[in-house]
Amino acid sequence: MEEKTREELAQFKYKLLEPILTGEFKGSNEEYYRMLASKPLTMPDGKTASYKPMTFKSWHMNYRKDGLAGLYPPKSRSDLGSPRALNDKALEAVVRFKHDFPYINSTDIYKRLLAEGIIAPGEAGILAVMRFMCIHGIKKRGADPVDRRTFEMARGNELWEAHVSEGPVIGIDKTFLVSIMDDYSRLVVGAKFYFDDTELNAQETLKSAVLKYGVPQMFHSKAESFNDRQLKRICATLGATVADSKPYDAEEEGKLDRFYRIFNDRWLKPEDFQGYADIESLNHALESHAEIYNNREHSETKAVPRTRWLENLDAVAFSDPKSVDEAFLHRATRKVSNVATIIFDAMPFEVPFSLRGKKVEVRYKPEADRREILVYSEEGEFLCAAPNIFRESDYA
Repeated sequence: MEEKTREELAQFKYKLLEPILTGEFKGSNEEYYRMLASKPLTMPDGKTASYKPMTFKSWHMNYRKDGLAGLYPPKSRSDLGSPRALNDKALEAVVRFKHDFPYINSTDIYKRLLAEGIIAPGEAGILAVMRFMCIHGIKKRGADPVDRRTFEMARGNELWEAHVSEGPVIGIDKTFLVSIMDDYSRLVVGAKFYFDDTELNAQETLKSAVLKYGVPQMFHSKAESFNDRQLKRICATLGATVADSKPYDAEEEGKLDRFYRIFNDRWLKPEDFQGYADIESLNHALESHAEIYNNREHSETKAVPRTRWLENLDAVAFSDPKSVDEAFLHRATRKVSNVATIIFDAMPFEVPFSLRGKKVEVRYKPEADRREILVYSEEGEFLCAAPNIFRESDYA
C-alpha cells in the first residue's frame, strides 16, 4: 500500500473519531461506535464499507496509545504470499505434493513436510501451509468426482474400515449397528447392534474382530465413537495405525456403505422387527446374515469375501487373547499421595509406599466393576495390582 493511501486512511479514521476525541459528542463512546456502525461509510477511494462497533473501538484505543501513527494501516510485506515460516524448499515441496496427489489436503501435506524432514517440528505450523495454498490458489475447490470403483488394498488386513449407522427400533429403543469391514476382501470382520452409540461399544466390536481375524495394519473410521483417545492408544498398542483420513479418499466409505445398503434392502426393510423380543435375538439374526454376506460371491471382486481373505492368511498378524485383553485396558495417570494412595473413580487405592509423590499409570477394564486396578510406572513397568481400601462407610 502506498504511503499516500495509508495517510489518507489514517486521516479518514481520525475524522470519524474526532467528535469523541474533542468531547463534541456528549453520549458514551459505545453509543458513538454503534452510531458509526449503523450505516455504510464512503472510503477515501470512493468505495463503501461497513464496520462493526468493535472496529471503531480498536481505532480509538490505537489513537490513544500511539496518536495518529496508530491509525495508519500496516505496510505491505515485500514477501507477501510467501509465508516467512516456510523456506523455499518447503514451498516447492507443497506445490510438488499437490501436483502428485491432487486430492491431498493441507493437513496431510504438513505431515509429509515433517516426515521427510523438509521442516522441523516447531519451525512452521499447518496454518502457514494453508495460507500459502489459499493465496496461490493451490487449494483445489470443487474437485472432480473420483472413480473409486477400482481401488482396493493389495492384501487382507491392510485396512479395516468401521462405521456406525442407525438400526431398527426394538420395543421403544433405537439401535445402532457397529460394523467393521476388511477393505481388500470385503469380509465383514465385526458387526453388532447396540442400544447406544458409545466408545465402549465400538471398542467391544473391534476387540471381537481382532481376536477372530487378527490385527489390521491400518484402521479408519469417521464415526465419533471410533475416534476417542483411548481407542487410538489401543490401536497403537496392537501395532495398528489409525488413519485420520482414508489413505486414498477422505470423502467416502463406499464399501461399508454398500454393505449396509445391502443389509438395509435385503433384511432391515423387509423384516418385521416386532417379532424380536430383545437385542440378543436381533444380534443372533445379524450373525446369520453376516455369514451369508461373507460366504457369497461379491459382485465387484467376483470372489467370496471369506475365501479372498484366507488367501493371505500367512501374512495376518494374530495376537494371543491375553495380549489383546491388555491392549484394550483403558489408561489414566494419577499422582501418589504422601500416604501412598491414589484416588481413582472416586475411590482410594493403596500402592507401595516407595511410590509416594510419583506419577503412575492406572490400567483398568472400563466395563468392569473397578474394585481392583493395575498400576504401572510412567515407563510402562508393572508395579502392582491395587485393591481399593474399604472404609467403614463401605460396610454400612
